[in-house]
Amino acid sequence: LLRRLLELDPSHTRGWVGLGVALGRMGDSSGAEEAFRAAVKASPADPWAQKNLGGILIRQGRPAEARPHLEAALKASPRDAHAWFLLGEASAHLGDSPTARAAYHQARQNDPNGPIGERAEQSLNRL
Repeated sequence: LLRRLLELDPSHTRGWVGLGVALGRMGDSSGAEEAFRAAVKASPADPWAQKNLGGILIRQGRPAEARPHLEAALKASPRDAHAWFLLGEASAHLGDSPTARAAYHQARQNDPNGPIGERAEQSLNRL
């Protein structure tokens, strides 16, 4: 259904993001990356598109490629705890502990009682 929608309207950013999420959950990370890249192409300022592309790139072991997308997501949506957490993950994988620490701290601050805040706290304790 999503593929049909996207054939009719290839600029439908949320459709691309939805397809990417579905493909990622089915284990098709390259298909998910392709869908998220299409979402970013359709709407470069969309924080969901940028964040999801960054997240899949981290899962693929490509944190250096992920960081600019996460930074773009945070520029558009600076209170997004999940984007901050992912920036922390990318930075930690790159050995950039100061940036990772600051990003995890911000994620925890933006979601102090939620699951992202808890994961950020755990990640901070591992640094």
